Amino acid sequence: MDTNKLDVLLKVVKIGSLKKAAEELNYTQSGLIYMMNTLEQELSIQLLNRTPKGVVLSPEGEHLLPLINELVWSEARLMDEIGEMNKSTSRKLRIAAYPIYARYYLPEVIHNYMADYPDDMISIRVGTEEDMPKWLNAGMVDIAIGEVTMAGSGKFTPLIEDEVYVAIPESYNIEIKDGFSMSDIGDYPILFSNYNPVSKLVQEQSNGELKNRIDVTSKDGSALLSMVEEELGIAFLSKLYSYECPAKIKMYPLNPPVMRQLGVIIDDSEHISHMIRRFIPYLEKVTKTQFEKHSETY
Repeated sequence: MDTNKLDVLLKVVKIGSLKKAAEELNYTQSGLIYMMNTLEQELSIQLLNRTPKGVVLSPEGEHLLPLINELVWSEARLMDEIGEMNKSTSRKLRIAAYPIYARYYLPEVIHNYMADYPDDMISIRVGTEEDMPKWLNAGMVDIAIGEVTMAGSGKFTPLIEDEVYVAIPESYNIEIKDGFSMSDIGDYPILFSNYNPVSKLVQEQSNGELKNRIDVTSKDGSALLSMVEEELGIAFLSKLYSYECPAKIKMYPLNPPVMRQLGVIIDDSEHISHMIRRFIPYLEKVTKTQFEKHSETY
């Protein structure tokens, strides 16, 4: 039996649509349908029910689901353990992270890890809070580094508690004493990114009443900083962006503070590979050390 077909079956059921699953798994829709049909023929059991709203497991499929999960996991674990014993066998860890984390934290994590495990392979995807849950659900990445709100039913391991700051052009001459409050905004334009979860947190705190809003479609807060530098408005960003804050910009914490928890997200919390288990401590150590060092200097 080809356990790859069973693995694809699990992902199809999780996504709930053959069309969407084909897109996310890089199959043609007809090819994916053929694969599922041949799997059912091999087992002489109907595993999926097609409905107008998508696909769901049949009663027989529901009954077999725990065994299918165990079989797919067992094969993955077997290959992982064989890789551990045979250093010539390539192993790959697929990671997703926010742009700012990928730029300032992840390089040192990868460097330290690869120094100890040079035979391992790592791939990195940089994405948003919308991208990463999809990649996890589709099995395209093994772990994601993002906010606790992205975890859903997955396992979340906290790394740092990040604070939201406001970035203001120096020329605006806004007097800030005990942190920036929503009342300090006045009539200044606000650069708002729907891709930026920090912007959404601030919008929630302000009850959605953000005037003079300029919408910016960008997955990276660096674009917002550039626009602030050009005096197009103010922007709300993670404190992590103070790493690259230009001289013409001042960054201040909010009053009251707005915090978000960042950490490691694993979609399948019951089945964590040996490679993931040994990689997480590298994430924890570097992130904590760098974050504390940066907090002391900023």
